[in-house]
Amino acid sequence: MPASKGQRVALLAGGIVAVVVLANLGGWRLVVAEMKQRVLEMLGPLGMVGQIDIGFSDVTLTHVRMRAPPDWPAGDTFRAERVALELDLRALLAKHVHFRNVTVDSYYLSVVRSVDGRMHLLPNLNQATREAEGQAPAAAKRANDKKLIDRVTLTRGTIEFFDQSVQKPAYRLLITDVGATVDHLNLPELTDATTLNMTGSIKGPSYTGTVSFGGWIKVASSDSQTHTTLRNVDISKLDPYLLKQAGKKAAVESGTIDLSLDATVRNYRIRAPGTFTLHHLQLKDSEDG
Repeated sequence: MPASKGQRVALLAGGIVAVVVLANLGGWRLVVAEMKQRVLEMLGPLGMVGQIDIGFSDVTLTHVRMRAPPDWPAGDTFRAERVALELDLRALLAKHVHFRNVTVDSYYLSVVRSVDGRMHLLPNLNQATREAEGQAPAAAKRANDKKLIDRVTLTRGTIEFFDQSVQKPAYRLLITDVGATVDHLNLPELTDATTLNMTGSIKGPSYTGTVSFGGWIKVASSDSQTHTTLRNVDISKLDPYLLKQAGKKAAVESGTIDLSLDATVRNYRIRAPGTFTLHHLQLKDSEDG
């Protein structure tokens, strides 16, 4: 029997819905492809990622790695088992990049303090480094477009700190069990105040101490106001900064350090009052007697 008018209307409506759904799916595939391309551009030529999952308002990366450039003292600048990014869809529609939250889990980060005392991390994100490693200038510039991140939460991390200002080769300090939050990152200018809070552990030969750090910093100008606390830290881990004897580093037998330091930097001038306590300090006998 021929279809009734109502059935024909229903079939037509169903066909329209199917076409709209397929069109949206095709459009969504294009969006997913574009977002994956943008993620790869952000990671740069030295970056690697095992998997990229795109949701409606989120992006999840697994097995992320950023290999270090040739002059870096570690093999990687950053690794993470999982990085989750929560997007602001309204900003995305306006072609702005705004992440409400970025969560990083099971990560490694290497930080370098150069001879002149400047701190360096994630050189992979620098446009000049990207281009030097082979990224096309247009892609490198696009990867450095303005981005706003409301909060970064880091859990179960390890920070490896290389200090070239105290000795050569660089002195290495490992901070483990690091949890941290970073609020308000305005990239790439970094002219606004960014709030940081971090806790971690420093394991020495005899003692495992704790470190905590909090405050704000304007990365572009180096202005900052921070509070640092060390508790029960094995003195041998900080020996290059603390003890010298006749121009030579003293050999420390044992001891621990407690430190509380309030540091303010304005116009490249630092004021850092605090308290420093040594517990059970013992030095090894000198070979000179």
